[in-house]
Amino acid sequence: MQYVIAYIGAAVVFGALDAVWLGWAGSKLYRPALGNLLADQFRLAPALVFYVLYLAGIIWFAVRPGLSQGLGAAALNGAMLGAMCYMTYDLTSQAVLAR
Repeated sequence: MQYVIAYIGAAVVFGALDAVWLGWAGSKLYRPALGNLLADQFRLAPALVFYVLYLAGIIWFAVRPGLSQGLGAAALNGAMLGAMCYMTYDLTSQAVLAR
């Protein structure tokens, strides 16, 4: 049950932070830089799959160790997961997108 509560809590926090980020970055950063590459319509299904799986990763790689090893382990593992995911996105973009 603690994992379900953690998943829901992470979903609320992650969803709120992502909504703020995408609301700001979408218009200020992404649209000007990637406008011709962005879809005309938002596609909900891939977004939902991403959020379900990413939140599962947060629970598995950060929250689960944090429950047994403490807040420091959760913070370190969460930071490492975030860095690895961002690095994957950023380096893949650099590899395949024209500058």
